[in-house]
Amino acid sequence: MEVKISDQPVKVEVVKKWYKTWWGIIGILLLWPILLPLIIWKYTDWSRVGKIAATFLVVLVFISLPSLLVDTLEEGQTVQESKGTQTVQQERTDKKQRFEGRADAQDKDIELLVKESGELEGMKITVTKIERKIRLSKYNEAESGKEFVIVHLSFENVSSETIPYNGFDFRIQTAGGQVLDQSFSSAEDRLGSGDLVSGGKHSGTVTFEVLKEPGHRYLLYKPNSFKSDRIVVQIQ
Repeated sequence: MEVKISDQPVKVEVVKKWYKTWWGIIGILLLWPILLPLIIWKYTDWSRVGKIAATFLVVLVFISLPSLLVDTLEEGQTVQESKGTQTVQQERTDKKQRFEGRADAQDKDIELLVKESGELEGMKITVTKIERKIRLSKYNEAESGKEFVIVHLSFENVSSETIPYNGFDFRIQTAGGQVLDQSFSSAEDRLGSGDLVSGGKHSGTVTFEVLKEPGHRYLLYKPNSFKSDRIVVQIQ
């Protein structure tokens, strides 16, 4: 009798136990609330009271698990939001005001000097020149101890939408701390009001009658009364 021995490798197939396969693990995770009580009642020698208590505990964990996961996620989100809020508050606290000692300084103020430009709500504003006069016309003269401050402005709509403008969006903060609206002016170049389409430009003047006093004056531009954002220009 002739015996032949093959040199070819023998392929051995290893079969995993069902509970070690991916579908077995998923099945166990999905069915554990049913399988665990079954194991407790069929394969343990616990007392009836012990089995009931263990089954109750399994059911309680199964019911509580979703709410525990939700609470954990919400807690994590709250921590992230809290960190974000602390960061924003820290940035605002650390922000150094350009005009130190200015009364009513606010975190969102955009502080400028004459001939500098600032953008707010899609509108770029530039104070191009400041004039001071005792008399605007033959019939319009400043009261004793006061003068007219004429602010020359230019606008440019740098947004993609039409934006309104209005001279009454501007006020002046005096050196003494008063905040005043503009005075009547019959000047042909007064700012007035209107709309600017995207890319549109406009220029004009706003006039204020204020006391002659030492110290700084500031032009305040606040186009939205529901927001604290504003442009502040030191004009004296």
